[in-house]
Amino acid sequence: MAREGFQYFVERYLETGEARSLWRRKRFGWQYLSLIDWNWHRVWPWRVRVPAPDHLDLITAREAADLSSDRQRWVQYWARYRQLGDWNFDRLPLTVLRRRVSPGRQLDEIFSIEDHCWKPTKIPAHHLYPRGLEYGLLWGITSEAADEFLSKLTGSTGTIEQL
Repeated sequence: MAREGFQYFVERYLETGEARSLWRRKRFGWQYLSLIDWNWHRVWPWRVRVPAPDHLDLITAREAADLSSDRQRWVQYWARYRQLGDWNFDRLPLTVLRRRVSPGRQLDEIFSIEDHCWKPTKIPAHHLYPRGLEYGLLWGITSEAADEFLSKLTGSTGTIEQL
């Protein structure tokens, strides 16, 4: 992860202070860590903008390596229930959805119980700005809960690790 001559930066959410994205700079060239494909990408100003300097904290190469090695920290999960209240009655969700936000791109995925894999979806993007319950109810959950639900729904473990 650490490369000679790079300075590493973390952008944090203002509300929580949690890491939002990772950046690195060598001389005048900026790169960001894609939270979609887990590779470093050069910044092209017409596609991705480097955050303002006061939004970036300088970190060590070791800290950057630690942050990038824990992929689950960058993912948001939701349990999808058929209707309001199902989550209150200890019912299993229909499935699990996840969102990965990377500089310049957002990827929403749903776990296909039939195919045992993650597939792109538009459900979270539309549902998080509620217009009714046409997609069921999405309930925010932890990565541990997502893994537990998916192991009960599919009979296999480690499905959230498919990043």
